[in-house]
Amino acid sequence: MIRRFRQTHVGQNLVEFALIGPMFIILVFGIIEGGRLVWTNHTLGNATKEGARYTSVRGSGSTQPDAPASSADIKSAMLDKGTGLDSSNLTVNLVLLDGDMNDRSRFRVESTYTHDLIVTSIFGMSGITLDATSTDMFWREPDD
Repeated sequence: MIRRFRQTHVGQNLVEFALIGPMFIILVFGIIEGGRLVWTNHTLGNATKEGARYTSVRGSGSTQPDAPASSADIKSAMLDKGTGLDSSNLTVNLVLLDGDMNDRSRFRVESTYTHDLIVTSIFGMSGITLDATSTDMFWREPDD
């Protein structure tokens, strides 16, 4: 009786996983990191708009108790509205386009945020810098 040798595929699964597994893991982490980056960029843009909105009613003629607005005040207001932003990675700058904080004077709120990726923190690399701007003008309610 002649015995046939059976072909076995014992190590085939391991070799296939070794070839495909790392690419799959990189793809999954890339999707997660990309989603976090888009979310942070969107949050920064909305927080910058809210910072400009906060600033618009805090000019020289404002009756608000914390008027006139400073960059630190704007940053604090942005952090209140921007869920998930790290205060140590956020820089806010108020630019007076008309040179003063009087009614109807224009200004721009510029914000810069360093988004730390999970992968970069593992390998000791720096994060990605995101920028957002919002332009508005100072105004207040007319006196009755």
